[in-house]
Amino acid sequence: MPRADTTYYSDGLLRQPTAPLSRKYLGIQDPLTPILPPPATIDWPQSVSALVDQTVTSTDIAQADNELFMPIAANGFYAVEFLLLYSGNSQQGDFGGHFTFPSLAGPGSAMGYWNGFNTNLLPVINAVQQGTPTQWPANDVILGVTGTITDLNICQVRFMIRSVLAGNIQFRFANGQGADGRIVIRRAGSIFRMQQLS
Repeated sequence: MPRADTTYYSDGLLRQPTAPLSRKYLGIQDPLTPILPPPATIDWPQSVSALVDQTVTSTDIAQADNELFMPIAANGFYAVEFLLLYSGNSQQGDFGGHFTFPSLAGPGSAMGYWNGFNTNLLPVINAVQQGTPTQWPANDVILGVTGTITDLNICQVRFMIRSVLAGNIQFRFANGQGADGRIVIRRAGSIFRMQQLS
């Protein structure tokens, strides 16, 4: 009859309840203790970092970023991460941005979020699911600025896309509201990276 004060293991040995502690101390993995795999990580084989600042002045018409774009294949499925550093000299103008594509599989073929600051400089997560076949989101996401041009503001964007045609994913930005003298700057050090999933 099994003893109540003894722990039975699949290797057939009988041990007192304190025995597993000594086995762990010796680095021995007990057969009944599950070995969990490490958490999954994303490798970013395609990556580009902005080397210089880029400025847009007095307009809310988004301009193509000179450095932050990457090629995609036709009929590809991608995971994308965008780490944005930016500045602006007007809290009324703020900072607006979006991404363009050659063609997606439909308005629901891009989905993700923008994790940054709203126009009141409060941290928010903007979950954006809808776009057009060539732009995500359909309208600019407006990010807050301090109004001091030397201040750095940050935003993290993550999304997935399903492409139809080959071409470039292109970041575009401008003032959230354009007016004379309003300046926004996409700062050097911003990073655009992605992984093709299929």
